[in-house]
Amino acid sequence: MNSVSRNRLLLACALLVLLLAALWSMPLQAQDGNFFLQQATYRPTLTPVPPPVSLVLTINTSSCVLSVVAPPSDAPARPTYRPTLTPVPPPPDPNAPVPFFLGNAPTYTVGEGCEAVVERLQIPQNDVRWFSITVEGDDVTLLPLQPVPNDPFPPQLDTRGRYFACGIPETGQQACQVAVLVGEQAYIVSIPINVEEAYFGPVFGEATATPAP
Repeated sequence: MNSVSRNRLLLACALLVLLLAALWSMPLQAQDGNFFLQQATYRPTLTPVPPPVSLVLTINTSSCVLSVVAPPSDAPARPTYRPTLTPVPPPPDPNAPVPFFLGNAPTYTVGEGCEAVVERLQIPQNDVRWFSITVEGDDVTLLPLQPVPNDPFPPQLDTRGRYFACGIPETGQQACQVAVLVGEQAYIVSIPINVEEAYFGPVFGEATATPAP
Protein backbone atom coordinates (compact mmCIF):
# COMPACT_ATOMS: atom_id res chain seq x y z
CA MET A 1 0.00 0.00 0.00
CA ASN A 2 1.49 3.27 -1.05
CA SER A 3 1.37 6.48 0.98
CA VAL A 4 -1.57 7.96 -0.98
CA SER A 5 -3.78 4.95 -0.28
CA ARG A 6 -2.73 4.99 3.37
CA ASN A 7 -3.68 8.66 3.72
CA ARG A 8 -7.06 8.07 2.09
CA LEU A 9 -7.74 5.17 4.45
CA LEU A 10 -6.84 7.26 7.48
CA LEU A 11 -9.07 10.10 6.29
CA ALA A 12 -11.99 7.71 5.76
CA CYS A 13 -11.53 6.26 9.24
CA ALA A 14 -11.47 9.75 10.78
CA LEU A 15 -14.68 10.73 8.99
CA LEU A 16 -16.33 7.50 10.14
CA VAL A 17 -15.35 8.20 13.75
CA LEU A 18 -16.77 11.74 13.56
CA LEU A 19 -20.02 10.45 12.07
CA LEU A 20 -20.42 7.83 14.79
CA ALA A 21 -19.71 10.44 17.48
CA ALA A 22 -22.36 12.76 16.03
CA LEU A 23 -24.94 9.97 15.89
CA TRP A 24 -24.08 8.91 19.43
CA SER A 25 -24.66 12.45 20.76
CA MET A 26 -28.15 12.71 19.22
CA PRO A 27 -31.07 11.74 21.49
CA LEU A 28 -32.67 8.39 20.72
CA GLN A 29 -36.27 7.45 21.37
CA ALA A 30 -37.73 3.94 21.34
CA GLN A 31 -41.03 3.16 19.69
CA ASP A 32 -42.32 -0.37 19.04
CA GLY A 33 -38.90 -1.75 19.81
CA ASN A 34 -37.24 0.38 17.15
CA PHE A 35 -34.95 3.29 17.83
CA PHE A 36 -35.16 6.44 15.80
CA LEU A 37 -33.60 9.86 16.04
CA GLN A 38 -35.58 12.45 18.01
CA GLN A 39 -35.38 15.93 16.56
CA ALA A 40 -34.29 18.52 19.09
CA THR A 41 -36.79 21.26 19.84
CA TYR A 42 -36.03 24.79 21.01
CA ARG A 43 -38.54 26.96 22.82
CA PRO A 44 -38.00 30.70 23.11
CA THR A 45 -38.05 32.24 26.55
CA LEU A 46 -41.01 34.59 26.89
CA THR A 47 -40.99 37.56 29.27
CA PRO A 48 -44.36 37.85 31.02
CA VAL A 49 -46.29 41.03 30.32
CA PRO A 50 -47.09 42.93 33.53
CA PRO A 51 -50.81 43.13 34.28
CA PRO A 52 -52.41 46.52 33.62
CA VAL A 53 -53.11 48.67 36.65
CA SER A 54 -54.83 52.04 37.09
CA LEU A 55 -52.53 54.33 39.06
CA VAL A 56 -53.95 57.59 40.41
CA LEU A 57 -51.66 60.58 40.97
CA THR A 58 -52.79 63.21 43.47
CA ILE A 59 -51.32 66.65 44.16
CA ASN A 60 -53.16 68.82 46.66
CA THR A 61 -56.83 68.45 45.67
CA SER A 62 -56.25 67.43 42.03
CA SER A 63 -56.11 63.80 40.89
CA CYS A 64 -55.99 61.89 37.62
CA VAL A 65 -55.44 58.37 36.32
CA LEU A 66 -51.99 57.99 34.77
CA SER A 67 -51.42 56.65 31.26
CA VAL A 68 -49.00 53.95 30.17
CA VAL A 69 -46.08 55.13 28.07
CA ALA A 70 -46.14 53.10 24.84
CA PRO A 71 -42.83 51.43 23.95
CA PRO A 72 -41.11 52.80 20.83
CA SER A 73 -42.25 51.09 17.63
CA ASP A 74 -39.17 51.96 15.55
CA ALA A 75 -36.76 49.45 14.14
CA PRO A 76 -35.05 47.29 16.77
CA ALA A 77 -31.86 48.79 18.07
CA ARG A 78 -28.66 47.21 16.96
CA PRO A 79 -26.57 45.73 19.73
CA THR A 80 -23.46 47.65 20.58
CA TYR A 81 -20.46 46.36 22.44
CA ARG A 82 -18.44 48.73 24.57
CA PRO A 83 -15.71 47.87 27.02
CA THR A 84 -16.79 48.75 30.52
CA LEU A 85 -15.09 48.82 33.89
CA THR A 86 -17.06 47.31 36.73
CA PRO A 87 -16.48 49.18 40.01
CA VAL A 88 -16.17 47.25 43.23
CA PRO A 89 -19.57 47.56 44.96
CA PRO A 90 -19.67 48.66 48.60
CA PRO A 91 -20.65 46.07 51.20
CA PRO A 92 -24.43 45.62 51.30
CA ASP A 93 -26.41 47.24 54.08
CA PRO A 94 -28.33 44.50 55.92
CA ASN A 95 -31.03 47.02 56.84
CA ALA A 96 -31.51 48.33 53.30
CA PRO A 97 -34.79 47.42 51.58
CA VAL A 98 -34.71 44.89 48.78
CA PRO A 99 -34.80 46.83 45.47
CA PHE A 100 -37.74 46.30 43.16
CA PHE A 101 -37.18 44.30 39.99
CA LEU A 102 -37.68 46.83 37.16
CA GLY A 103 -36.63 44.66 34.22
CA ASN A 104 -40.10 44.63 32.64
CA ALA A 105 -41.69 47.49 34.58
CA PRO A 106 -43.96 49.69 32.41
CA THR A 107 -43.81 53.46 32.80
CA TYR A 108 -46.83 55.58 33.69
CA THR A 109 -47.14 59.34 33.22
CA VAL A 110 -49.75 62.08 32.98
CA GLY A 111 -52.00 61.92 29.93
CA GLU A 112 -55.55 62.74 28.94
CA GLY A 113 -57.72 63.97 31.77
CA CYS A 114 -54.77 65.27 33.79
CA GLU A 115 -55.10 68.95 32.89
CA ALA A 116 -55.79 69.99 36.50
CA VAL A 117 -52.72 68.09 37.68
CA VAL A 118 -50.48 69.50 34.93
CA GLU A 119 -51.36 73.04 36.02
CA ARG A 120 -49.76 72.27 39.40
CA LEU A 121 -46.51 70.94 37.97
CA GLN A 122 -44.80 74.35 37.92
CA ILE A 123 -42.28 74.08 40.76
CA PRO A 124 -39.68 76.68 41.83
CA GLN A 125 -36.19 75.26 42.13
CA ASN A 126 -36.11 76.04 45.86
CA ASP A 127 -39.42 74.31 46.58
CA VAL A 128 -40.80 70.77 46.73
CA ARG A 129 -44.18 69.32 45.81
CA TRP A 130 -45.69 66.29 47.48
CA PHE A 131 -47.59 63.70 45.47
CA SER A 132 -49.43 60.54 46.38
CA ILE A 133 -49.82 57.45 44.24
CA THR A 134 -52.65 54.96 44.73
CA VAL A 135 -54.52 52.29 42.82
CA GLU A 136 -57.84 53.47 41.42
CA GLY A 137 -60.64 52.47 43.76
CA ASP A 138 -58.29 51.85 46.72
CA ASP A 139 -57.46 54.93 48.78
CA VAL A 140 -56.37 52.94 51.84
CA THR A 141 -53.43 50.78 50.77
CA LEU A 142 -50.04 52.45 51.21
CA LEU A 143 -48.06 51.31 48.18
CA PRO A 144 -44.30 50.77 48.73
CA LEU A 145 -42.10 53.26 46.87
CA GLN A 146 -38.42 53.33 45.92
CA PRO A 147 -36.21 55.64 43.85
CA VAL A 148 -35.52 54.64 40.26
CA PRO A 149 -31.89 53.51 39.86
CA ASN A 150 -29.50 56.09 38.39
CA ASP A 151 -32.03 58.91 38.85
CA PRO A 152 -29.97 62.14 39.23
CA PHE A 153 -32.71 63.74 41.36
CA PRO A 154 -34.36 60.99 43.42
CA PRO A 155 -37.54 62.02 45.23
CA GLN A 156 -38.11 62.25 48.93
CA LEU A 157 -40.10 59.27 50.18
CA ASP A 158 -42.48 58.98 53.07
CA THR A 159 -41.53 55.96 55.17
CA ARG A 160 -45.15 54.78 55.16
CA GLY A 161 -45.21 54.58 51.36
CA ARG A 162 -47.62 56.16 48.86
CA TYR A 163 -46.27 59.72 49.29
CA PHE A 164 -43.25 61.18 47.51
CA ALA A 165 -41.91 64.71 47.01
CA CYS A 166 -40.12 66.26 44.05
CA GLY A 167 -37.55 69.00 44.52
CA ILE A 168 -35.15 69.52 41.61
CA PRO A 169 -32.55 72.32 41.75
CA GLU A 170 -32.08 72.61 37.97
CA THR A 171 -34.50 74.75 35.97
CA GLY A 172 -36.29 73.62 32.83
CA GLN A 173 -38.24 70.52 31.89
CA GLN A 174 -37.39 67.74 34.34
CA ALA A 175 -38.86 64.39 35.34
CA CYS A 176 -39.73 63.25 38.83
CA GLN A 177 -39.55 59.45 38.90
CA VAL A 178 -40.47 56.84 41.46
CA ALA A 179 -40.88 53.07 41.44
CA VAL A 180 -44.11 51.75 42.96
CA LEU A 181 -44.87 48.16 43.93
CA VAL A 182 -48.41 46.86 43.39
CA GLY A 183 -48.64 43.32 44.69
CA GLU A 184 -45.60 41.54 43.25
CA GLN A 185 -45.25 43.79 40.18
CA ALA A 186 -43.24 47.02 40.04
CA TYR A 187 -44.19 50.03 37.93
CA ILE A 188 -42.36 53.29 37.17
CA VAL A 189 -44.13 56.64 37.54
CA SER A 190 -42.50 59.51 35.62
CA ILE A 191 -44.02 62.96 36.18
CA PRO A 192 -42.88 65.79 33.85
CA ILE A 193 -42.41 68.98 35.84
CA ASN A 194 -41.32 72.48 34.88
CA VAL A 195 -38.74 73.80 37.33
CA GLU A 196 -38.79 77.59 37.46
CA GLU A 197 -36.41 80.11 38.97
CA ALA A 198 -36.22 80.19 42.74
CA TYR A 199 -38.97 82.17 44.41
CA PHE A 200 -38.34 84.49 47.34
CA GLY A 201 -41.17 86.23 49.11
CA PRO A 202 -41.22 89.96 49.73
CA VAL A 203 -38.98 91.23 52.53
CA PHE A 204 -40.57 93.79 54.80
CA GLY A 205 -38.60 96.27 56.91
CA GLU A 206 -38.65 96.25 60.67
CA ALA A 207 -41.67 97.90 62.22
CA THR A 208 -40.95 101.32 63.76
CA ALA A 209 -43.02 103.40 66.11
CA THR A 210 -45.11 106.05 64.42
CA PRO A 211 -43.79 109.45 65.48
CA ALA A 212 -46.19 111.60 67.42
CA PRO A 213 -47.58 114.57 65.49
